[in-house]
Amino acid sequence: MEPIFAQIRPEESGELTAFLNEVFSGAPDSGHFEENLPRMCRSERRICGHYVLRDGEGGRILAAVAVFPFGVTIGERTLRFATVGNVAVAEDCRGKGYMRRLMAEAMRMLRETDTDASRLGGLRSRYERYGYEPCGVLHRFTVTPRNLADLRHGLDGADPGAFSFEPMRRDDGEAIALADALYRKNGIWLHRAESGSLYDSLRMWKSVPRTVRDGAGRIRGYLSTDAGGGSVHEYGWDGPDNERFAMLCAYAAMRGSDTVFSVYPWDAGLGAAFSRISEGYQIGIPSNFKILRWDRVLPALMELKIRTEARALPEGELCFGIPDFGVLRLRMNELGCSAVREAEGSAADCVRIDPLALSRLCFGPYPSAFTELSESIPDGRARDLIRAWFPLPLSWNKCDNL
Repeated sequence: MEPIFAQIRPEESGELTAFLNEVFSGAPDSGHFEENLPRMCRSERRICGHYVLRDGEGGRILAAVAVFPFGVTIGERTLRFATVGNVAVAEDCRGKGYMRRLMAEAMRMLRETDTDASRLGGLRSRYERYGYEPCGVLHRFTVTPRNLADLRHGLDGADPGAFSFEPMRRDDGEAIALADALYRKNGIWLHRAESGSLYDSLRMWKSVPRTVRDGAGRIRGYLSTDAGGGSVHEYGWDGPDNERFAMLCAYAAMRGSDTVFSVYPWDAGLGAAFSRISEGYQIGIPSNFKILRWDRVLPALMELKIRTEARALPEGELCFGIPDFGVLRLRMNELGCSAVREAEGSAADCVRIDPLALSRLCFGPYPSAFTELSESIPDGRARDLIRAWFPLPLSWNKCDNL
């Protein structure tokens, strides 16, 4: 009998998490999902974002996938993204095409809900066929105790000793509200309230949120780190940038050991400050992305790039012919950035490019896509615009994974 496709109901949450725990950790009662994904497990809406294949006879879950839609603000524009994840197939059911069937359903949902972009974690070889490309940029700066021996660079008079750090509790309403307000100052931020508890967002993947107080004992900022405290992937400070940098250095000094700070591409000032003192840094890829509405996503990121770099981008127009999308005309003029989607084959002047290569071209981190395209772009002006406009500041925060 063919498996039955169904959406999970709230009362089936225990059955679902037991199935996911068994597939991903080997034991249905491992607590893997409850510990790593509290925002999902504590949210009825998130639980009901799962779709399963059930045995037509016994009703047992054979495979599952999740589709989580949410709002994302990029610069001044609000878009609709969706995470596709928790792709799970029971061990004794693998090789039967269940994953392909569920992923096909997930891709259908993205199209029918007019989703602008989607992200997921997982192996490139498994999800590339669905249009997901590892891309975007995330800088990770390593600061050692020896780097902190001389904190003159970039502090501009801020006192690194004037900060204290304490665990943030679920009932710390003032600290959670401030953390949310500071988080929403990022160049890209999710509408976390749509997806469950704001506090649970800071606890994703066993992250540890901390409240930051100033020398007068007032709540002024927050951090979210990995379980060991050595990797800081989210932070905010209600004050000048030099104080925020001093606060982060103070946290590293308090630990007394190597600390890694994630810095996002729209936060160029913080990256410059860390580059002057850190032992070194790495450029990482934050996630896998699938762009469905290039005409909405690229203008939003181009405007964010203008704001981030505090400079105008050269005026002009680029035209891309994208399979399964059509023709994209991307323009920059005195009125700002705009994009128009046209029917496929409507323009002969377009650069033909597949979505995966276009993702690498637009978002980086490695500029190989331009080399791939260079021979097919005879127009020198178009080549100059591509170099000036890209890469765009796409990135992702670990706490926003699922």
